[in-house]
Amino acid sequence: MSRLLKKALLGGKASGNAGRGGSESASSSKEQKALVVHPDDEEVARVLSKELNAGYDEHDGPQDHRNSEYAYPKEIEDSITHVQKFAKHVLQMTCYNKGAAFAAWVLLCWYDHMELNLQARCQQLQPTAKRDRKNGIGFGANIRNQPGAIQQVWDDVNQRAKYRIPGLEQALDFKQVDSKTDGVTSWVLGMLILLLPPKLETTKKVSPALASMIELSLLQDRTAQLLRNDSLQDVNKRADLYFATFEFVNRLFHHPSLDHLVTEDRFMKKQSAGLHAISTDWKGKERNNATTSLTVADKSEGMASSLIACLSNLATQSKVLLSGSHIKAAGEDILEIAERIQKLHTCLIPSTAKMATITTWKEYLQAYAVTRRPDVAKRLCAFSAEKARAVRSSPKNRMARLVTETSEMTTSLPENVFVIIDDVRPDIMKALIIGPQGTPYEGGLFEFNIVCGEQYPAQPPVVRIATTGQGSVRFNPNLYSDGKVCLSLLGTWPGGPETKWQPYKSTIASVLVSIQAMIFVDYPVENEPGHENLRKTPGGLQICISFNHRWRRDTLKHATLDWLLIPERRNGLWKNVVNNYFRFCGRGVVESARKWEKDYKAPLARLEGIGKGKAGVLSDEIEKAIKQYVK
Repeated sequence: MSRLLKKALLGGKASGNAGRGGSESASSSKEQKALVVHPDDEEVARVLSKELNAGYDEHDGPQDHRNSEYAYPKEIEDSITHVQKFAKHVLQMTCYNKGAAFAAWVLLCWYDHMELNLQARCQQLQPTAKRDRKNGIGFGANIRNQPGAIQQVWDDVNQRAKYRIPGLEQALDFKQVDSKTDGVTSWVLGMLILLLPPKLETTKKVSPALASMIELSLLQDRTAQLLRNDSLQDVNKRADLYFATFEFVNRLFHHPSLDHLVTEDRFMKKQSAGLHAISTDWKGKERNNATTSLTVADKSEGMASSLIACLSNLATQSKVLLSGSHIKAAGEDILEIAERIQKLHTCLIPSTAKMATITTWKEYLQAYAVTRRPDVAKRLCAFSAEKARAVRSSPKNRMARLVTETSEMTTSLPENVFVIIDDVRPDIMKALIIGPQGTPYEGGLFEFNIVCGEQYPAQPPVVRIATTGQGSVRFNPNLYSDGKVCLSLLGTWPGGPETKWQPYKSTIASVLVSIQAMIFVDYPVENEPGHENLRKTPGGLQICISFNHRWRRDTLKHATLDWLLIPERRNGLWKNVVNNYFRFCGRGVVESARKWEKDYKAPLARLEGIGKGKAGVLSDEIEKAIKQYVK
């Protein structure tokens, strides 16, 4: 990139700061004046034309990826036509009255080139620029305030790539680059914010090609990936980038010519050679040789989520965080992030929209996986209550971690796991795990008490199982009848370093995932030391099946039927979950129980003492209780 072209784009120390404090003020600051575009500078135009044409002759560039049989969806074809027409005018020096669109095009072309090169060799790239590994940017420190560093990046990538178009050699993968481009992405977003019309100027016309540029650029995909982040803590660590992302989405949404980029589902890009290559494909077409610098999935293969949909998890977490009684403990920074997310989401999806009626178990799970109540601490078992009373102080940042972590649970818990958090003491909670299908625990509801000690998250929480048939049943080699849960992650069972609690990294959600995936398994007896491969030994499979039948009977009796017949459980802390589970899934529970009874015709399939002292079949008693008590 020549000195003149850099001057046209950067014009000195340009900054698109959209960090804490909002980008609206930034757009009216001195930083806006720093962006210098020379729409009438014929010398710059000639330089740009020469540079763009120099890299794409008949032996190089996108022509290497020709495919005359590939047909784009109509919407993508229209977008490509827009940008190619725009690029053609750029090369012919006829569109310099559209300075903002020109600058946006150059920015997006450059961003795509950088993104693709990093994706292609993120493991092998050894940059010449000084790296700052501490802040995770990858190319210099605060790159948004150092245009020289950005020019170094361009020169480095430009010289190494030799105008090679990576993108089409492998599938796009934004996760592998992760946070390496945070600083550059933040800078590019900030620059684009300055180029987009303010949200109050919705009548201001923009180039028809601008929406197409953004749609075809990889920046839209990067924006979607950022919005899909499932951790408020990570968002807070990358606050500058996320504030710029939120404002970028906000600007797009508030302009009638750009709002569809936020509200509509997106075509999934499988492979791309970048906006520059896509824009110049018309040169191959003029030679009657069609080229394909972009491959997208057809509608029949499924569409990618809209930017609004990508934001939904963070919006849910933010809503939970801001509605808790300990929001001040979370810290000002993360509260500011949560408030900005909720404000943006409310703007995109007005709160006046009617809430959909829950008609499926999946919808109920999504809506009520995590709730809060003020009386959870009063319902602990004696052991857990003693551990809760032992907490007399809270080290710095412990409560902030708990508030944020429990908010993140709203979107990170596995299927069929519920958590109720004490609204007064968020270090106390209860979990309910529903037994997975195909295991002896299918249809069972297993309750756990969780208490986070003073040293959490440096040390694991104390977890006890409360579903034990009043201390009479050991459901698993790892679940004792006295409530003990043996798990290396909890420090209650020996294991390798990789299976133990990782201070400040492991979470309560990871504990619940481990219990569901490692304890509630198909053949639990193999969790017993020395029996890991019991099924492969002579007669071992029959032993596994025999244990499974006994645990299946105990599950149906104590983890299913007891929740329906015992009033304290049916109307207790989990009343709504129990009622809705059997309302939506009761028929499947009964059918599963009947199948087990058919496969195992023995007295274990019968339950003594039901009703008036008569023996009854478990599946019949469960069905009767569901009809009687479930509304």
